[in-house]
Amino acid sequence: MFRLFQIDPETSAIHINVGALERHEHSDIFLAILDAFRENRIHELWRTLNRYPDTEERAQALVVLSQLMHELKHFVDIVLTPYGFHRLRTAFEFYRGASHLVARNEPKIFPLNSGLDPFVRKRLNVSAYR
Repeated sequence: MFRLFQIDPETSAIHINVGALERHEHSDIFLAILDAFRENRIHELWRTLNRYPDTEERAQALVVLSQLMHELKHFVDIVLTPYGFHRLRTAFEFYRGASHLVARNEPKIFPLNSGLDPFVRKRLNVSAYR
């Protein structure tokens, strides 16, 4: 199965390929999984799927739910590990000041990176972001 969910470690957002979910023949149950996720009813959904008869639709739903749970595990990893928390904190600090950086009348490097090192800044002939 192709990628339906992906965690963004910089923002801790889970990106969802809703278009792919909607086009699938079992889209009704896939969208029900997303609704359960938004409403914090994942464990209830697991119990419901375990009571369903063994069909292709149930198997596909379990695969999609497993992929979503896998990405949620990455979210917990990001929040709980020192490296992951550092990345989140750096992203929040950067985005807090991003509007000021964009408003300046000086050359900018896109995408803006919070960790742009001195060597790269020198090669691109731009000053450090403050």
